[in-house]
Amino acid sequence: MSTADRFEEQLVDRLRELRPLAVEYQQLEQVAHRLGLVPGDELEPDDDGVRVPRREREVLELVRARPGLTVRQIAERLDVDSTNLYRHVRKLEEEGAITKRGTALHPVRNGARASRASHSVAPPGAPGT
Repeated sequence: MSTADRFEEQLVDRLRELRPLAVEYQQLEQVAHRLGLVPGDELEPDDDGVRVPRREREVLELVRARPGLTVRQIAERLDVDSTNLYRHVRKLEEEGAITKRGTALHPVRNGARASRASHSVAPPGAPGT
C-alpha cells in the first residue's frame, strides 16, 4: 500500500469519526439560535464588573445611547435577527435597566439591575464553586 493510499484511508476513517460530532454541533447551534444564544454571546463584565451576556450589554449600551430605539432597529445595528434579542430585552426590562413605551425602548434613570445575581459567575476557586 502506497503512502498516498494510507493517507487516503486515514483521512476517510477520521472523517467517519468526526461526522457525528459535526452533526451534534449543528444541532446544538440550532438550539442556541432558537434560545437567542448566538455564537459570540459570551459573558462579559458590564460597567459594574458583573458578567452578563455580551449581546445584553450591547442592547443596553444602544438603548442608553439612543433612547427610543425599537428591537428591530437594535437588531439592524447589531446585524442579528430581532427574534434573538427579545430574551435579552425581556431580561433587561425585568431587571429594571430599560422600559418599553409602545415599541420604543428607554433606559431607566438610576435603574439598578435588580437580579444581577442571576448573571453572576463566580471566579474559579471562589467559595461555593
